[in-house]
Amino acid sequence: ETTEGKGGEEDGPEVIDAISVKKKKEKPDKKVEGEPCGDCYGAGEADDCCNSCAQVVAAYKKKNWGYKKADIVQCVEEDDLEDDKIDDKRYGVDDDYPEGTDDINGVDDEYRPAKYDGVDDDYRSHQYDDYYPRDYDDYYASGHEHYNNFYSDENYIRVTPHVLARPVYVEIPKRYKSSEDAEWAVEEFLVVPVSYYMDEDEFKGLQSYRRFKNKEGGDETETERGQFVASAVLFYNNGYKQWSTQTHLDLSTDWTSPVNTTVGDAAIHDNTYNGYGAFALSSPTVASFGDDFDNNPKYCVIMGTSMGLLYVLDVPGAARRDGFPVRFPYPIIRRAVVEDVSGDVTPEIIAVDSGGNIACFDSDGNTLWHRDVIEGERNDWSVAGTSEISLGDLDGDGNLDVVIIVRLVATAEARDRKSRRLDEVRVYVVEADSGDDLARFPMSIDVKSAGLNGNDRRSAADAELPLPQPLLVDLHASQDHWLERIRRNETENTRTVREQDAAEARRINNDAAGAALPGKNSKVPHGGMGRGLHIVQPINDFLYIIEGGTGCAQTINVGDTIPSMVQVDDVHGTGALDLIVTTASGQVLTLEASDQVPFHPLNVWGTGPVRSRINGHAQGYSATSGIFVHGRSRTYKNWLGIYVVVTFDIFDRRPNVWKEDPDKRKYLVDMRYGTSAKKMMFRKTYERPGTYTEQVFVPFGPGYYTVTARLTTTHGLVYEDVFSLGYNINFDTGLAWIVLVPLIVAAIPLLSVRRKANWEEDDDFRSGGAGGGILG
Repeated sequence: ETTEGKGGEEDGPEVIDAISVKKKKEKPDKKVEGEPCGDCYGAGEADDCCNSCAQVVAAYKKKNWGYKKADIVQCVEEDDLEDDKIDDKRYGVDDDYPEGTDDINGVDDEYRPAKYDGVDDDYRSHQYDDYYPRDYDDYYASGHEHYNNFYSDENYIRVTPHVLARPVYVEIPKRYKSSEDAEWAVEEFLVVPVSYYMDEDEFKGLQSYRRFKNKEGGDETETERGQFVASAVLFYNNGYKQWSTQTHLDLSTDWTSPVNTTVGDAAIHDNTYNGYGAFALSSPTVASFGDDFDNNPKYCVIMGTSMGLLYVLDVPGAARRDGFPVRFPYPIIRRAVVEDVSGDVTPEIIAVDSGGNIACFDSDGNTLWHRDVIEGERNDWSVAGTSEISLGDLDGDGNLDVVIIVRLVATAEARDRKSRRLDEVRVYVVEADSGDDLARFPMSIDVKSAGLNGNDRRSAADAELPLPQPLLVDLHASQDHWLERIRRNETENTRTVREQDAAEARRINNDAAGAALPGKNSKVPHGGMGRGLHIVQPINDFLYIIEGGTGCAQTINVGDTIPSMVQVDDVHGTGALDLIVTTASGQVLTLEASDQVPFHPLNVWGTGPVRSRINGHAQGYSATSGIFVHGRSRTYKNWLGIYVVVTFDIFDRRPNVWKEDPDKRKYLVDMRYGTSAKKMMFRKTYERPGTYTEQVFVPFGPGYYTVTARLTTTHGLVYEDVFSLGYNINFDTGLAWIVLVPLIVAAIPLLSVRRKANWEEDDDFRSGGAGGGILG
């Protein structure tokens, strides 16, 4: 509920007098020689004297400062505290004064005025909901006789939120535990980015009002009027089933939007306008950049807005992290990714804007590197669309790379040139630690059908074409080198080995890229002769498969538009990988990679744009840390008994992790039925990577289970592996044998021993006569 002036700058908060004041305000007295002069505590002028409680209060209100009479000496001496409650409500004063610098205009912290920035949630403690923050600067609260109730619904327009980006789910250690809570109890939050729209024309005539006092008094024009867009982030507490925090991010109109000309540390507001609306189109990302007071990871939400601002907010209070937001020249509509790309153990943030600017920031908001992918070409090309970012070791040298697809369209000047293409699709791959281009990239893709009308070159489509996120997967027949790196203990002695691995990968890729085509009697190995990962990118009706180490490409025509990212997993249970392709007509296709490509859980990407559903942005082989379940445990089996035996590997490839304190080298592993924390089956913290075998108890009874094995690092990065099992499915068969076996054992001696009867033992022959019986 902040306000913007014509220059795009936020005006300061204006104190609202929403409750009629019966007590007359008293002005401070002027200083007179020889007479007592009470302290105004910095609120009065240099020659003012505040000798009474009312005079101090009047001076504070004139300065628009909050106050507490219990802290004012004059009020305490006069015992004039009876109307504290009304004044606190009227001026939005909280019991806790925010911290600041050591001195403001000579006023000590004890008497510092309360100052609020519009994003504080403490106003809810005054029983006012989020629609009425106290720094609202509107004509309704100016004391006008017709609008004397600041908290009345009749003076407000409620605007519906719109969800235009995918929410994210986050678990944090429970902050306030009861005696009934388990040690590992968590709080579950759903983080939802929302956008609000309001056009004054739609509300014209519904109510009579002036928007702002002494602002825009008749200076509206047809293009400069009240069309508002605002963005916010909402936190839904799944445990309490209610919204816990709602925080405003950006506000714009159709004409007051600041132009951003640089990336990173420059001032956010400028004197000119870029016309960007304050939409929230970017999905949030979750990570931890430190610990709280209980030594638990302090989680943050990273989210960009269409104003070009990248925010980092803590969970669940939504307080902004120091150094953020940072700015981009163009709107941010793609998800930011988080991973340790520099090897300093703390994760970095990588984001891209819709103009093709890629930047990497540390956890304090400092710009590590920035790339304009079409630098020097903006006179000929404009960016018409980008994909989401994927992270992976594309060339196999042991270092992460950033992969992004960019669609370019010719500018109006360039379209007049007959030799110029109307559009182009490029694959950009840059090194994640430096921003430098990888060898053989960027690569221009020969798009089979551009969808542009070549007969009328001026009608080239300028609208953004959504580009699916690139899939990174290793389709080579040999993948042993990945597992060798993963199982290697990362200590100071492995630095030389890592450099040797990188040199070997570069040598193999260079030789493969320059090799001649094989003869008739020879065959190219499956996946190519290079090392590293493959890019699987759908564009229109085609799948483009590019070997990252050599740049060799293959095209597959699917026959229908592919609108979303391709997934990969062993769908048919054959032990080989399948590419999962969805089409615009609703078909789902599985393309078998080859029986030569071995299945490994780290080579799977089957949960949408993020591998771990939360923040796993790096391909499994390339990730700095991870977990995978061994084949003997993930192979489906019907377990009969109390425990299920699971063997898994934890790995950590960060080169400097061994230097960290033991508290920073903890690996939290849990196994749950599905993905819910309420279905937890196993939870344990490990102090070092390695291979572990654990007995897991399933408390939910017999049945078929899909088990998610999760690894959470000290920085909140989550890695997952999924496998299935049956637990005591045929338990009734065992019960039947328990009943039958004793009966059979007892029946055997009874059936095997038989006595032979004779006439002397037969009662029928003992009664008189030879024949016996009643018939003689």
